[in-house]
Amino acid sequence: MIMRIITADQAAELDQKAMHDHGISGIELMGSAGQAIADEAREMVAEIHDPKIIIICGKGNNGGDGFAAAACLDGFNVYIYSLIEAKQIVGDAAHFHENCIQKSIDIYYAVDPPEDLSCDLIIDAEWGERVQAFVVSEFQISNFNFRNPLKGKISDFKIPKEFIQVPSIPRNELGKIEYPQLIELQQ
Repeated sequence: MIMRIITADQAAELDQKAMHDHGISGIELMGSAGQAIADEAREMVAEIHDPKIIIICGKGNNGGDGFAAAACLDGFNVYIYSLIEAKQIVGDAAHFHENCIQKSIDIYYAVDPPEDLSCDLIIDAEWGERVQAFVVSEFQISNFNFRNPLKGKISDFKIPKEFIQVPSIPRNELGKIEYPQLIELQQ
């Protein structure tokens, strides 16, 4: 379940306070975030024999968290799709990117993962949040079938990254969407 506790601006402010007021380095913060992501990933794939984990890394700290998580997932089949070129990975993210290179983790640069990607877990370290669409349909759906018709009609960042098939959209007695229940359906 996705739960928003603080905004991105508030998170950035807390990072700054941790670094400036408490002397915690950006690398320590990113490493802790990566470790927490890796711990959750291990739990999610615990019952799968030889799981394949894909991590999608964007730019900045979110991408850095993805590289840090990959570096913490020793012993797993981890593949990274970096949405930017290696030379664009800077700051604290560059530290964990280099760790991944040292650990010989496969990294594919400046490409989106293929639509028919086969894996057991995808970790999205692009935006920290992603645009998703919930679809009610009696037919099997795929991201490819929905994304392509939208390209060129609306801005790319507005196109949902994922289309999730649900049996129905939960609504309250006033007809408004019950977002917490909707998010639980994707679990």
